[in-house]
Amino acid sequence: MTARVDAGDVYAFDCGFVLVPPTIEPGGSVHILGAGFDPGSEADFFIDGEPLGTAVVDSDVDGTIDVTFELPPEFQTDGEFTITVECPSGNVASNVLIVGGGIVTTTTPLPTTGSSTTTDLVRVGLGLMMVGGLVVGLTRWRTRRLDPV
Repeated sequence: MTARVDAGDVYAFDCGFVLVPPTIEPGGSVHILGAGFDPGSEADFFIDGEPLGTAVVDSDVDGTIDVTFELPPEFQTDGEFTITVECPSGNVASNVLIVGGGIVTTTTPLPTTGSSTTTDLVRVGLGLMMVGGLVVGLTRWRTRRLDPV
């Protein structure tokens, strides 16, 4: 079932923000531009769940934010981090900040996934194909031998 959209429909606007730029170098600052907040209020920003900083919302009718935060020391490595803020509606707005090349390095060994039986299944499948080919070849050879033209 699809929802019908009429030209006169009004949609509620929630808050939102962008990172300018969305990619920074380690040791850089996070510049945030946003709108849709309660004018004159404060908005708490988080980076991967850790406090990033509090912005004072402009008192204009759009409830805009233009703020720059220093990147916390624990986020001074290459990687992708999620920045979030709670909107006045209770929804959460988020954006991804890429630090450096965005490559996440880890020293923790990754878990083994999949099954070791895949190799065995491939071998069985190839074996069955070879047996089938041999049966077809022998049948054709026998048919030609018994019914000479």
